[in-house]
Amino acid sequence: MKSTLFTILFLAFAWTVGAQAPTIEGDIMLCPDTNGTASITNDTQYDSYQWYWKYWFLNDDYVAIDGANEASFTYDWYTYDQALLKVVVTKDGETFESNAIQIDSYNWAGLLIMNELQGNVHFEFNEETLEQRYVMCNGAKIVQTVLEPYVTAQWYKDGEPIEGATSLTYIITEPGAYYVVAGVEVCPDATTTSQVVNVVASEDCGPATPSPLVIQGDTMLCPDNNGLAFVTNAVGYDTYQWYAKFSEETEFEAIDDATVASFNYDQATYGDATIKVEVTKDGETYTSNELVIATYDIAISFDSVPSEGVTEEDSVYFICEDDSVTFTIPGNEEDFINIQWYKDGLPIENAYGMSYTATEPGVYHLDAAMTVCTNNILSTADNPVTLSPKEGCFLSVNDPEFAAMVKLYPNPVSNILNVTLPENTLLQDYSIIDLTGKTLMNGKVDASVAAINVESLSAGTYIIKLNSTQAQTVKMFIKK
Repeated sequence: MKSTLFTILFLAFAWTVGAQAPTIEGDIMLCPDTNGTASITNDTQYDSYQWYWKYWFLNDDYVAIDGANEASFTYDWYTYDQALLKVVVTKDGETFESNAIQIDSYNWAGLLIMNELQGNVHFEFNEETLEQRYVMCNGAKIVQTVLEPYVTAQWYKDGEPIEGATSLTYIITEPGAYYVVAGVEVCPDATTTSQVVNVVASEDCGPATPSPLVIQGDTMLCPDNNGLAFVTNAVGYDTYQWYAKFSEETEFEAIDDATVASFNYDQATYGDATIKVEVTKDGETYTSNELVIATYDIAISFDSVPSEGVTEEDSVYFICEDDSVTFTIPGNEEDFINIQWYKDGLPIENAYGMSYTATEPGVYHLDAAMTVCTNNILSTADNPVTLSPKEGCFLSVNDPEFAAMVKLYPNPVSNILNVTLPENTLLQDYSIIDLTGKTLMNGKVDASVAAINVESLSAGTYIIKLNSTQAQTVKMFIKK
């Protein structure tokens, strides 16, 4: 009878622990002008739901979303791009908070079109009226090509779609006002419209002569990125040869295999170079303008300001319970994106701002990108800041001897994770965190042995943070 009663109590305790915070998933990458939906993934029917949001790059508090009181929430791109979403629920008088998901949107390069002029056609620009136009004779052509990353196109003339003109290249052979509406593969409905190209008939159609040879392209490169330069007004040139030089004191040198109307160059080689192209036509040689290539000078660092009482020795800050060290990124907030502060190699939850105040011992670093090069993530992981406890301080935090006596089993685990603490020690509460720093589950316990239901977790590696009456410790486990 005692065995049966113990089994019933054990199962009841395991069920209670299992009815914890909800886990949410949703559309985290949105196309412009579209909607996304986030939903609770576990099957528990909660008594109430309230969704909250905030922009991840601001230090503001979460704000309740009016009318968002269901198990799922549909959000629009315009409002919630760059936002964090979470849901707070209640069950039998208890309140639980979900993990947060970060909403982002696809971004791509602006619409670039390469123009190749063939025959008697030239470009004109009126500095007084700012009018731009191409002047062409019968038989001349303007070959327009939409550049990557665009994969769909519809060409227009005089405001009307040109029937069948849906390839990335279109050849203009007569006067008119031309433009293209193009889309990218990841968001085909989010189209971009090019500038209008005005083409007029020439009043002087004498012998065809090459117009001034002009090149344009990417002159500012992000680290590890490529650039593209191209001839804007080729007139059926017979040959092309691109040249580069790397200082004012050196001469231009021919670039091997760069013998077409465009040239793709990498930042590592050409990030501080000057390029040009030479062409030939009917035995004559023409030289283009020069493009000076440069690289964005980007770097990340942060300043450390200790509170009164903090001591420093050999670049290590020594702190006690009431001490702190505030880290701040120098510069303007609008210059940075994707800021994330780390402690002991793991992301700190909700630590996305320009500053972070550390109050616990640990090794801290920062990852971030600059807005001019959003895909180039910079890190201070090779130059972190260490906070160590002063003698006699933080005795109960991450005590190695205590941690060695805490047992998790089974590990790997399928459903129930058992936690055993040392004798005369009670587990007060716990949090389960994924490797991105998101808290997925938490709960309060008053026992030296606890059974935690982790069945709702996806397969992977997780961290469990345990707070007991004696100390705090962190363990790692694997969910099968």
